Amino acid sequence: MPLHDGKASDRERWLKTWQGKARRKGGLTVFFGLLSAALIIAQCLLIARIIAAVVVNSAVLADVSSSLIWLAAVFVLRFFADVLKRGFAFETALSVKTSMRSALFDRIVAMGPVGLEREHSGEIIATMTAGLDEIEGYFSGYLPQKFLAALIPLVVLAVVFPFDKISFLILLITLPILPIFMFIVGKGAEKLNRRQWRRLSIMGAHFFDVIEGLTTLKQLGASRREAAIIARVSEDYRKTTMAVLRVAFLSSLVLEFFATISVAMVAVYVGFRLYYGDMLFFPGLFALLLAPEFFRPLRDMGTQYHARMSALAAAEELIRIFEYPSPQPGKTVVSGNKPLDIAFENVSFNYPEGGGVFDIGLTLASGECIALVGPSGAGKTTLARLLLGFLQPDKGRLLVNGHALGELSERHWFERIGWVPQRPTLFAGTLRENIALAMPDASYDTIEKAASIARAQAMIEAMPKGYDTTIEQDGTGLSCGQAQRIAVARAVLTTPDLLILDEPTAALDREAAIGLLAGLRRALPQTAFFVVTHDARLAAEADRIVSLDGGRIVDGQPDGQRQPRQKPPCTTAREDE
Repeated sequence: MPLHDGKASDRERWLKTWQGKARRKGGLTVFFGLLSAALIIAQCLLIARIIAAVVVNSAVLADVSSSLIWLAAVFVLRFFADVLKRGFAFETALSVKTSMRSALFDRIVAMGPVGLEREHSGEIIATMTAGLDEIEGYFSGYLPQKFLAALIPLVVLAVVFPFDKISFLILLITLPILPIFMFIVGKGAEKLNRRQWRRLSIMGAHFFDVIEGLTTLKQLGASRREAAIIARVSEDYRKTTMAVLRVAFLSSLVLEFFATISVAMVAVYVGFRLYYGDMLFFPGLFALLLAPEFFRPLRDMGTQYHARMSALAAAEELIRIFEYPSPQPGKTVVSGNKPLDIAFENVSFNYPEGGGVFDIGLTLASGECIALVGPSGAGKTTLARLLLGFLQPDKGRLLVNGHALGELSERHWFERIGWVPQRPTLFAGTLRENIALAMPDASYDTIEKAASIARAQAMIEAMPKGYDTTIEQDGTGLSCGQAQRIAVARAVLTTPDLLILDEPTAALDREAAIGLLAGLRRALPQTAFFVVTHDARLAAEADRIVSLDGGRIVDGQPDGQRQPRQKPPCTTAREDE
């Protein structure tokens, strides 16, 4: 059984394996916690001695001055012990959290586009943010407190025994009540926390998807409907959260009740024995002062117990990602000196929700340009993603120079191709940095040449700072046509052997689009072009036109107008050169 579907104890063992190098800091957290407990015992001893001396022996200030100085020193030492305990607890959690986040990043990269294709971006983001925050509380709060709750009561019992055996027996008998109650409450709290975390993941995934497609929703008039769905999901999460808080408050109340009853029993017995003269004032007061400190670690553990429940709920999703089977990386390297020879041999791919491509037979050679046309949903972008390696065929083979694409080294394959998606992603930074994304050390001449090929040079030079013009995330500040040309420049910077263009000219007029494709082919005569387009005039500039419908290649020349093209979500739908 996978760990994420297993018992809570299995997930907790998995969490503990992440202590690693932070184990030493965790040990120091427990050490300073024990030191603080020892100082509390010394503090109670000094307070009892001072009060007993003043009340029973009528001592004056001079008689207890040395005890007062020691008491002040204990206060100071306890303060620093608590500060160091909290500091090492924070450092322990931070080390584990950093290691886990780094490993999670590596794991997501290892999953690759194929693995991530079936994951919700919102759920992954929620796991890497809120999930790791929940994990932090486990290592900084619950885990060290677990050891302290087991050790400190034993130390207190050992100290109380020589002074008052009856108080010792009361504390010993009532000791198991709190852990037993925490175990009973924890069984129910675990289910509630798992449900709460699942609600949070669903809400995060849905909210992220809505934000990503907000412009499209506004265009389709569906924003109000999605707002109502978000409100309903948020209300479900609120109810689940309140249920968890209700259990947390009730359990804290019951823990405090039992602890208070136990301390009250010690106080009653001490009081009656003092009244009848069966014990001395000093040991009775000392036992009474220690009784609340006896239960303090257990009450603190009860508070931190919900951090454990939250961490186990978050660990369920973390373990699921770490257990996700990653595709085996290929090792074959196709020589860059040989021209590309690509062949789709009866390739089929089915999406879980339906649709895909079926029995595709297609070839593409270096220097050749193929245009894929057809209605939206015909499978054009799916073929592009198969060629990129983002999807793996369910049937058939996709060969590159006689080697199956899945057998090729992913890094070397990506070095040989360029890709311009329907909605290119630009990053916050300068235009030069965005163009040189694949070659950060590219020279100015190389970058300007790529911009010239993409017909972006005049546009860039017309800007106030030229190539050093700063743009915001997703190209905010640029029109759609400008953003597309920057993306094309980025794709051709490395002079790829294969250039995959998915609606690269949707924001340009037809003349500009045709001129851009013709310019690319002149500048890159040995490059194979795989162009996805709805534009029949642009497709006519290709060497071959392949028409898709219903995921299959169909005969006949398409008119490119079977279904109107959706406008890209940006401020300028089309741009003339």
